[in-house]
Amino acid sequence: MGIKREMDLREYIHANERIVKIEDMSRQVKTGFTFEDEKLKAIREKIEKNNIKLGDIEEVHISMGVTTGCNELFIITEQQRKELGINESKYLHKIVAAKEVGRYAKNWKGAWLIEITKGTIKDKNSVDEELLKLVEHLKNMGKVLNRTYIEQNWSEHRFNKPVCMIVDICDRLRTTYSNDEVYALDTLCYISGDSDRTIKYMTAVLNSKITDDIFKKLYATPFRESWYRHKVTAMGNMMIPEPSKFEGRLCEYTEEIQERKLTNRDTYQLEQEIEKIVQQLYGLTDDEVEYLCK
Repeated sequence: MGIKREMDLREYIHANERIVKIEDMSRQVKTGFTFEDEKLKAIREKIEKNNIKLGDIEEVHISMGVTTGCNELFIITEQQRKELGINESKYLHKIVAAKEVGRYAKNWKGAWLIEITKGTIKDKNSVDEELLKLVEHLKNMGKVLNRTYIEQNWSEHRFNKPVCMIVDICDRLRTTYSNDEVYALDTLCYISGDSDRTIKYMTAVLNSKITDDIFKKLYATPFRESWYRHKVTAMGNMMIPEPSKFEGRLCEYTEEIQERKLTNRDTYQLEQEIEKIVQQLYGLTDDEVEYLCK
C-alpha cells in the first residue's frame, strides 16, 4: 500500500500556477475580470451568448422548500399518522426531503407535514376531531422539545402545478419531475410552472452530465470537497437552452426514464440520447464538452 505524501504549499503553487494577463487595468476595473483560463472563458461567453438564465424564463418560478424551524415538531412519520388516526387533509400533507429524490424519480418515505394556519382554531367546539388531535400532538411534542408551537402557513410551497425538484446539496445535479400535491423540505429547491412540457424539459436538461459540468465550472460554489449547493440564486443564474424543437422529445424521454426508474429498468441509452441533445442545444463541440468534464 502506497504512502500518501502531503504537498508543500510552494510545490502546489508551482504545479498549478497560471499567468493571467491584465493589459489594460483601467478597462478591466470597469468591466470586471476573471481568473478563468482563456478556453473556459470562451466556453462561458458562448454559453451566455446563446442561452438564457433560468431565473429569466417568465413561465417558471424557482423557490426553496419549506423551512419548518423544527422538523421534529412539525413533521410526523407514517407510523405516527396511523397512531393518531388521521388521514391526509388540509392540515396534514405529504412532504419530500432530498434523500428521497433521485435523478428522474422520487421515493417518498412516508413523512407528513402538519400545517395549521393562524385563525384556524377560534372555537374548539366548532373544529373537527382530527384537527384537535394534531393540536394536542403539537402541544405534547412542544413540551418534549422545549419548543412553543406557532401556527404556520406554508401553502405557497404546496405543489399545485408541475415541478422539477432539485436536491440542494449533492455531488451532481439531481432532479425529478413531479405533479403530485406534495410539499418539499428546504433540503430541496424546485422549479414550478404552468406548462407540464416545460418542466419535463427542464428535468431532462438539468439531469444532463453536461449541464452539471457547466454549473460546477461556471456558476456553483463548492460546499465541501466535491459537493455543491443548488440554491435559488445559483440556479437562477444558471444558463440553460430555451425550450425548442427538442422540447417534445426531451419530455418523452423524461416520462420514459421516470417510468423505467420506478420499475428498476435500465435507462442508460435514453440518458445518452439526452446528452447528445443537450450538447447540441448548448452548441458545444466535443472538445469543449471534454474540457468541461475535466
